[in-house]
Amino acid sequence: SRLPEMASRLFLILGLFELFGAALNLARPQATLASNEALRVFPSALVQSLKSESAKRLFATTYGTYLATLGLLRLAYALAPPSAALWTATFWSHVAEGYFWWRMEIEDRGSELASLGG
Repeated sequence: SRLPEMASRLFLILGLFELFGAALNLARPQATLASNEALRVFPSALVQSLKSESAKRLFATTYGTYLATLGLLRLAYALAPPSAALWTATFWSHVAEGYFWWRMEIEDRGSELASLGG
């Protein structure tokens, strides 16, 4: 079947993309939240709450580690023989990723509503 082959290729591309993002975050942590891109990716309340350079570096390092883990897991899924354990780990990592971005969106909308009301 072509579907598993296409899924493997997609996970290979996504894994490499995640590792590239992780490398950028880990190589230049101070630039992660300094760009306009950060305001499009992360909630403005989060970006504004990280005032010190050390807090920004810690966040960038943590986020870079998260991206590296996700990238390696996607590469493993793409390159390793099929296994139930790998499928389960990949599934739950994507559930956690979805929850992470969902919470980010809720936080951002909450901070926008709070700024309108007060």
